[in-house]
Amino acid sequence: MQRVFISYSRKDIEFARQLSGDLEKAGFKVWWDISDLKSGDEWVRTIPAAIEASRYFIILLSPDAVASQWVEREYLHALNLRRKVIPLMVRPCSVPFALANINYLDFTVSDPVTSFNRLLADLEYTGEPVVATTLPKKRLLPLPPSLVRFERVILAGLVLALFILSFFVFKSFTPVIPTPTSTASPSPSWTVTPTRELTATQPATPTLTPSLTSTETSLPEITMTPSSTREAVLRVELCIRTDFTTLVRTGPGKAFGYLSNPLKGDDCLLFSARNEDSTWFMIAPRQPDARFREFEYGWVSNFTLDLESAGTFSLPVGTPLPTATRIPSLTPSPTSSPTETNTPIPTDTRVPTSTATDLPVLEPTPTS
Repeated sequence: MQRVFISYSRKDIEFARQLSGDLEKAGFKVWWDISDLKSGDEWVRTIPAAIEASRYFIILLSPDAVASQWVEREYLHALNLRRKVIPLMVRPCSVPFALANINYLDFTVSDPVTSFNRLLADLEYTGEPVVATTLPKKRLLPLPPSLVRFERVILAGLVLALFILSFFVFKSFTPVIPTPTSTASPSPSWTVTPTRELTATQPATPTLTPSLTSTETSLPEITMTPSSTREAVLRVELCIRTDFTTLVRTGPGKAFGYLSNPLKGDDCLLFSARNEDSTWFMIAPRQPDARFREFEYGWVSNFTLDLESAGTFSLPVGTPLPTATRIPSLTPSPTSSPTETNTPIPTDTRVPTSTATDLPVLEPTPTS
């Protein structure tokens, strides 16, 4: 069986699942991370090995896939290995520069059955015909690729504008009903002079609020530096990737110790900081969910977080707590350590005198 690797964005997971099922019906061995990436596998080793073991590399082109760094690393690695790369346009977007000279199959304009048969021909399939169930995501509006991600916002704005326009059109055609004129005899008018009532204004009684002095120990202060010129958010919700069991460490790295209980897949927590290269994220204090309060100020690796579903965000750079300890090295310690006593050496500033006695003593001789 020929092996096929599917590279995609999590926003196109339904299309990838249907495509994988159709290719497996045709007899291909399909690798994609949802079905083949097991808990505990390291992405940086498992994914490149799967690309090397595959003969064909299929990439699902969409605005989210083009913006994904992981998808870019995957197709660049496939190009370096000279694998046969087949791009599929599932949502209109601009084609990356590295794939510009490769013809892609457009599943957004042609019939799905025709597009799938063309894909089987590119995969050199010679078996029985397969009924395809792969359907692209329908577009709501005919927009250029640069505006596809905003199609729902544009559609909502058009609906609101149509509602406002219909309101003014309906108002302009509303008939004006004349007000009937009263023919009753005029009645005498009386002029009433109101008497202004004077109310004494009493001074407001000040309200004394007792000040309470808190005796709680303040939380340790975390030094944070914004990572870019735009304003950094303080807390963002990130979720653990499906089928992952994540260890929470006391610092940004595997050299730090970890807490007793791990996090499970689909657990969502608030994060408030990151390290300098954005490979570790710090769990924010004051978690709304009481189950995650034991993990506050802990650090989680970015490989286990679903960063693509969180969208665009920016977190400040943080430092671990002063109580964060690294894993000690196995160095035997002596049972007792000698105490070094520093005895000061006296410094003699006097000029040394000669103790030699073998030289004659010269005394002055009186003159006559």
